[in-house]
Amino acid sequence: MQYQNAKIFQKLTLRQKISIAVSLLFAVILLFFFAFTIIFIALGIGAIVFISRLLFGENKTRQPNSPPPGRPRIYRHGPGKDDDVIDV
Repeated sequence: MQYQNAKIFQKLTLRQKISIAVSLLFAVILLFFFAFTIIFIALGIGAIVFISRLLFGENKTRQPNSPPPGRPRIYRHGPGKDDDVIDV
């Protein structure tokens, strides 16, 4: 408790101020570098996907239960079941 009321402030030297400023500047530059790198990679992948879909068209996959193209879909109902009544 002897240091509680003591008002001892050490002034920062010019070298310490410069080193703090340089380290903060380096940290901010490093942060921007990695952030923009990730953004540019995402934009590049998005551009590649957009161009590939534009050039090659949408690849529509068939549903597993859908008939092959050119054949009409046949709807079959269950044998005499009444589906709108809920049994309790």
